[in-house]
Amino acid sequence: TAVSLLAMSACGADQKNTAQTSSSTKESAEVSSGASKQAYTDPKEMKESYDIVIVGAGGAGMAAAIEAKDAGLNPVIFEKMPVAGGNTSKSSSGMNASETKFQKEEGIEDSNEAFYEETLKGGGGTNDKEMLRYFVNHSADAIDWLDQNGIKLDNLTITGGMGEKRTHRPSDGSAIGGYLVDGLLNSVHERKIPIFVNTDVTDIKKNGETVNEVTVHVQGEEPKEITGKAIVVTTGGFGASKEFIERYR
Repeated sequence: TAVSLLAMSACGADQKNTAQTSSSTKESAEVSSGASKQAYTDPKEMKESYDIVIVGAGGAGMAAAIEAKDAGLNPVIFEKMPVAGGNTSKSSSGMNASETKFQKEEGIEDSNEAFYEETLKGGGGTNDKEMLRYFVNHSADAIDWLDQNGIKLDNLTITGGMGEKRTHRPSDGSAIGGYLVDGLLNSVHERKIPIFVNTDVTDIKKNGETVNEVTVHVQGEEPKEITGKAIVVTTGGFGASKEFIERYR
């Protein structure tokens, strides 16, 4: 599910979205303000060990934490910024998915194969085909999972490279990023999952063949070593790395 959340499209806005740029920007700012008012976990409550240590509180990180908690595990989220959201909060258009219940309700005939082929074409055929196939085949599941968590994306439109109404958005057509962050944060809080902000993970350690320890640095405090049965890194892409951008451009 966390992987499927990467279907969010931050570009390729349709004409309606383009016309709403200023209002979406305002909305994003309002959501950021709302996120800053969310109650995050007091650093004094940080334990030395958790079942699952999640690095990054964007869409993938919060989704992973929710899944872990629902599976009976004890997860924790560490976020270096003052608020949760990460790059997810910047997404503006919608979440692409095929063969969803919302498409069927509108009589839209779509297929996973069409989604796969159009995405492959958009990537110039350089996509990781196995990962793309998994992503496409589980995209409707991601829409359902979000809906089950109170995040309904039933407003459909077409964005760049798509031949069908496949981009799912909030009912009012607002930017999806802030809407997702707000909904996921609510689900995290409902499950009482600890989420520490202003907490930078500066090192990930391997003991033997197992990666099970991180070094966290809370602003104003000494670094701490936190262990976990598993470490999940959800810190986004490599947009800040000039080296990687040049390599894959």
